[in-house]
Amino acid sequence: MSSETTGTPESLELLKKNEGNVPDVHPSFNWDVFPKLVGAVAIGLYVIGLLATNSYLYHLGASNFELLRARFIYTGALVVGPVLASYVCLLHGIRGLWITLFPSRPIPRGSKVMNHWLDSLQFCLILLAVPLLIFGVLTGLGSGGVTMQIIWHSLYYYGLAAIIGGLFHAVGTFSTERTDPDPQMESVRWFWVVFFAVFAIAASIFYISSFASSVYPNVPEQFGGGKPRSVQLLVDREALRGLKALGFKFCNDDQLSDTVAVLFEGENSFVVRQKGVPVVQIDRSAIRAVSVTPEGCHGTGADKNGSQRSP
Repeated sequence: MSSETTGTPESLELLKKNEGNVPDVHPSFNWDVFPKLVGAVAIGLYVIGLLATNSYLYHLGASNFELLRARFIYTGALVVGPVLASYVCLLHGIRGLWITLFPSRPIPRGSKVMNHWLDSLQFCLILLAVPLLIFGVLTGLGSGGVTMQIIWHSLYYYGLAAIIGGLFHAVGTFSTERTDPDPQMESVRWFWVVFFAVFAIAASIFYISSFASSVYPNVPEQFGGGKPRSVQLLVDREALRGLKALGFKFCNDDQLSDTVAVLFEGENSFVVRQKGVPVVQIDRSAIRAVSVTPEGCHGTGADKNGSQRSP
């Protein structure tokens, strides 16, 4: 009977009318949203980079309130990239290990199967080690070798980044669940959203602060970091007396300073350190020229690293 009704003219016409209402099983990407998505990501990275840079300056005792700096986007990517890598690699690595060690189907015996099992296990372990390698490189830049401090820092940041990724994943999972008709269950759902969001934000602030104090100073400026660079400054005569009073060394009582480490260069100021002298923030208008290939006054420069490494 059903075959007869489906073949009637009325049913065929009804089917044609409803053809436009059938949802697409594989909807295409809406490219109109793409510019907005890119803009939102750029703004997010910019804000994170701004927070990381000012946290770094806070540890130095300096400040910077310049907002329009495209470099903050690179710094934000430097901060967020390892977090995403840690969470994704850890998630898929543990999932792959679970599937490999506890398969849903019994594994037949044989050398090929054993080789496949070992290859899967090896791949999962490599996947889990990728973020550790990333943090190891970032925390060990310029150290000249692998130390226990670098290993512990890498494990510390790996674990912290994975926790942050998990917290934000929980926020997304609970907030995108289908609305529950029961008001009490809906209240419980939003309680967990707020709960995980608060902890995710707190963990992110802690991570940014730690990252800014111990990782950011190791990464070159071209990659969004704040690695100090050695220069010599030619200052005007008005600033010369004040800098000498602070203990800065100058060449033959001239306006050319001995080698200093530039910790941060802003639009309006330089944050510098010279060996044996505290961190000083110099107004940019007081600097007439900068020698980027310093030779020092007597062949012995200031502390080239100039950065503080926090545990």
